Amino acid sequence: MSTVMQDRFFVLVKPDGVSRGLVGKIISRFEKRGFHLECLEMTSGSDLRILDIFSPHASEHYYDSLVGHVTKSKVVAMCWKGNIKIARRIVGATNPTEAKAESIRGSFASNILENLVHASRDSTIADKELLAWGW
Repeated sequence: MSTVMQDRFFVLVKPDGVSRGLVGKIISRFEKRGFHLECLEMTSGSDLRILDIFSPHASEHYYDSLVGHVTKSKVVAMCWKGNIKIARRIVGATNPTEAKAESIRGSFASNILENLVHASRDSTIADKELLAWGW
């Protein structure tokens, strides 16, 4: 008997994804692969929970640009249930030029800063991100 891995993980549609009207298409990518949406919230970029999500990158040279981008306008935060490794493939590589064409970033993103979406890297990170959101 096989068991299907069901992780809970966090996805954030960044301001570029929201402003371009891609939230529905992003959700659809996960739903088409059998993932279950458990929670969804649209919030302003000034929401301090966003800083919690990106705090692991605080020592990186790109942190200020990243925070400036993700806090400039509305974002959509979501909790999904499904296999986190498959979810990471759906999202695609951080750099859209390296992302597979069928991934979200490969299909819609044009540069590394405005790469549309953040998704939990692994279950440990997912737990922290979901906790920051109260999920």
